[in-house]
Amino acid sequence: MSVAHLLTVLENDEFIERIQKRPEAFIGTTGLVGLENLLVQTINGLLEFFIEKNQGKIAIQLSRQQISFQVSSTRPLVFEQKQVDLEPPFLYLSVLQAFSKQVGISIDQEKQRTIFIYHQGQLKKRLLLPIEETQERIEVLFWPDTQIFGTESLSYMRVLQQCQQIAMLNPGLKILLTQEEEQKNLFYYPKGLSNYLFEKDNPLTRKAAPIIQAKQTELALVQFILSKNHAPQVQKTFVNGHYPSLGGTHYEGFLDGVVAAFNQFLEEQHYSLSVTADSFLAEFDFVLAITIPKPRYTDATKTILRNTELYEVVKEVVFDELQHYFQRHPKWLEQGRIEGNE
Repeated sequence: MSVAHLLTVLENDEFIERIQKRPEAFIGTTGLVGLENLLVQTINGLLEFFIEKNQGKIAIQLSRQQISFQVSSTRPLVFEQKQVDLEPPFLYLSVLQAFSKQVGISIDQEKQRTIFIYHQGQLKKRLLLPIEETQERIEVLFWPDTQIFGTESLSYMRVLQQCQQIAMLNPGLKILLTQEEEQKNLFYYPKGLSNYLFEKDNPLTRKAAPIIQAKQTELALVQFILSKNHAPQVQKTFVNGHYPSLGGTHYEGFLDGVVAAFNQFLEEQHYSLSVTADSFLAEFDFVLAITIPKPRYTDATKTILRNTELYEVVKEVVFDELQHYFQRHPKWLEQGRIEGNE
């Protein structure tokens, strides 16, 4: 990220004004819910700085008047980010700028610290300071606009749950959350989706080992975990860290891929059973996490996603990965004791 590039992002008055006119398109709503959405969107945006997320750390500090984010890694940070379709790079920084009273950004790079302070969208101070440290680091301080979000403070527990979820969806990422001197939590889940499943539900009712698969395609990274459970409690799908509560084509592709893979293997093994979407949902916990470089939605605003191309990719990946797994572990179905339909 060059200084000129950053200035272009933060000082695009026309684009920032467009964001301010349509907050629902960028943060879903105003008030505390909108502020929480903005926080989650910012964390997910900051992940783009990492070459490998499992080497990265994001420290978040909450106070009554400001929120700070500090990004660091054991590896160099990725400062050059390309425009995706019509969306400019670092969109989340423009959104922060649009809904802030003040934004401060500090960049440590090549033994130099560059600091920008903006007040109501206007650059008020710029500093260049020599530093001895060689580690690259980025810090963002955000003073929310109370006319947009109100004066009530964010719930620490709500933010904690969001940070925990992001850490679970990004194996090895460290997120440190603090609230002044009162509370402090570190989230680190090296097993990713497996950690998510077992943190969210009691594993005592499970049968057979979970199936954990991941595959990178040209369109998306598809990761999923399945676990047989006679009382399923965890059935979640995420796209770029966002949970569309009403599902969408990615969810439909997942179910169709699962059902097709199970039924093909049951037929090959001469089981007199078949699996439907309903019977699968009645017997299995699962988590599906998809990462796509060109999302056709804005984070935290959609309750249902529609993307025909993504449906086909997810269905194919899930079917292929389960098919290969069953070929390597033919006894898994016996251990799992799928009820299915006679």
